[in-house]
Amino acid sequence: MPFFSRFRRIIALTYGVIFFCASALFWVLYKENFEGRLSSLRLRLVDQSQALDYLLRIRYDAVNGMRIQAEDFMRTPFHFSDLSDIALKNGPDRTYFHLDVPHTHFQMVGNITGQGSLEQVPPEKWQEIRMAYSLNPLFKVIKENIKSTASLRYVSQKGFMNVYPWRAAIHERYSADLLGREAFQGALPHKNPKRDIFWTDAFLMPGSDELMQTCGAPVYHGNTFLGVVTLDFTLEAVDYFIDSIYYRNGRLLVVNDRGTVVSDTDDDNERTHLVRAASILPPELTLEQILAQEEHSLNKLKGYWVYRARTDFAPWNVIFYINAADLGLATLLHVGPSVLFVLIFGMLFLLFTNKLIGREFITPTHNLVSHIMGQGKDDVEVVYPTIQDPWKSWFEAVSSVFEQNRALVLKLEDHIHTLDARVQERTQEISKKNQELQKAIVNLRKAQQQIIVQEKLAGLGSITAGIAHEIKNPLNFIINFAQVCQEFAQEITQLLHNVVRGHISTAQKESFEELLEMLTDNLKRINLHANRADSIVKSMLTHAKGGSDEEQHTDINRLLEENVTLAIAAFRSKGTPPRVEMELAGVLEATVYRQALGRVLLNMIHNACYALQQKRNLLGTTFEPVLTLKTQDFGDSFEVQIEDNGPGMSESVQKKIFDPFFTTKPAGSGTGLGLSLSYDIIVNQHHGTLSVESQEGAFTRFIMKIPKKTFEQEDNRDLTRKA
Repeated sequence: MPFFSRFRRIIALTYGVIFFCASALFWVLYKENFEGRLSSLRLRLVDQSQALDYLLRIRYDAVNGMRIQAEDFMRTPFHFSDLSDIALKNGPDRTYFHLDVPHTHFQMVGNITGQGSLEQVPPEKWQEIRMAYSLNPLFKVIKENIKSTASLRYVSQKGFMNVYPWRAAIHERYSADLLGREAFQGALPHKNPKRDIFWTDAFLMPGSDELMQTCGAPVYHGNTFLGVVTLDFTLEAVDYFIDSIYYRNGRLLVVNDRGTVVSDTDDDNERTHLVRAASILPPELTLEQILAQEEHSLNKLKGYWVYRARTDFAPWNVIFYINAADLGLATLLHVGPSVLFVLIFGMLFLLFTNKLIGREFITPTHNLVSHIMGQGKDDVEVVYPTIQDPWKSWFEAVSSVFEQNRALVLKLEDHIHTLDARVQERTQEISKKNQELQKAIVNLRKAQQQIIVQEKLAGLGSITAGIAHEIKNPLNFIINFAQVCQEFAQEITQLLHNVVRGHISTAQKESFEELLEMLTDNLKRINLHANRADSIVKSMLTHAKGGSDEEQHTDINRLLEENVTLAIAAFRSKGTPPRVEMELAGVLEATVYRQALGRVLLNMIHNACYALQQKRNLLGTTFEPVLTLKTQDFGDSFEVQIEDNGPGMSESVQKKIFDPFFTTKPAGSGTGLGLSLSYDIIVNQHHGTLSVESQEGAFTRFIMKIPKKTFEQEDNRDLTRKA
């Protein structure tokens, strides 16, 4: 049946909605988790980069301290008596000298070795040897505090060095090739003019193949370059920091400015040889591309998420990269089970609910429909003995209804047989009543004529209040202008007496002319409003005689100005009238029902003035009422807008504003028919539109859009009539 097929479609649609919601939930959770992983990873990398920078700063400060101490010693005045505690002696072949230290003092000093014999050492070299020897206490402190320190050195370009901790001269002593190594060349003035602390490339410690790094600083005496202090340390501490940020599927490298890998999180790298970053990075990535990325941010590059940070105290770069697909897969494995659980639970719950609804409602309903269809056939009886409450009562009710229906059909057949006799009897009765109805019709027509007259009088009485209101406006203007004219006449009389006496001044003469001009203008206004009152009376007479307003070619702008003048004058006696702003289209003429449209405009403007007066009474003189009138010409139609900055209307009021007898004014102040009649005049009589736009506490705007008839249409109509 169509009903049950629709139910199955609804169930299928429900499954689809659940699947869609689960997919949307999965996508939202996946995006949030993925972005959270990126943010957390970036913060871990930033923290680890800063920790590594702190580790390097310790070594940087240690080297800087050695340089400062060495230069301070060189500025101290030198005396040969200061050499008394330095036990230097010549080597067996007198080609070198070294420090002769008792066995108990090996841990206290470093070994000073140099080329040549002690007899050939000049005084300035002795002063530098004294300085190198004085660095031993500082060397000892640094070695004890920086556990990864392998050795500390001072190498002089005068041909000697001090290496700490102490090593026998037969194992390590000064040789000229030390001056050609990177640890010394990096301090030379032409390579390091700014005297900066520098770092060598990573190297393997001879004998142990352990990866090491050297940090050095040049030592000057005034502007004279003396030598270099260096700190050789293993990279155990760096590896410790790097390994602590292990991230599955990702790889973290520390690469120096020569492209050598200083440390790496890859466990397969045994660090027994120098490794270049280019040999480790994936083929899609190059070191130059990574170094061009913004610092301390995770950026996607060639299918990888890449992080780069530059250390402040060493020319190293911390580089981390992870395959974007691996990161997405990890996020998927984290989010997927929970979403899958929700999806499976929702599907199982819906399946259970579907079966329960089918058993309790759909199947009994299907059987009930079949039972109803079977009861409609006389030769078929459908019985469902397994039906239980509450459905059993429905089946019994259906069977009872059909049984009663069959009994009624039998009775109907009996009535049909006796119907003809009864029809004849009724026909005779109707013929008699027809004669009585003929007499009743004559009496009804007479009563109808009386009712029409009464209805017409009632209609005339219903509009009397509105007509009186319309007539009162121009009469008020005539009375007001007449009073003003009387005052002007008295002033003119006084001025005429002055003229007769010859005591009139130039100012009085100008005042006399101005009064005459104002008197003339007021008389014109009296004439205008008298004509207006006459027009209203004529309209009233037309209505009383059963006539109607006729279409007239009208200047819309002038009609609007006339009605705004009438409405504003009525409110002048009640307080400050609103300020009127007009934006009128040039020449705007159309064929309209002039009197009806005038009543609409007057009613709209009157309502706007009333609303402005109510808001002014509430806010006082701080509120300035403004009435804005606008006309627009659209060619085949025109538009009139009447807007005020009054209290406005709520949305609920706007929906009912054109309903008959609905009003927002207090009881006794309005009938509730003005806007309803205005709507009927604009929409039904002029075939236009009337709408309202409003905002509470701000403004109300009524918009009338009316199709117009041009002169050409009127001329063509006249020609058609003549033809």
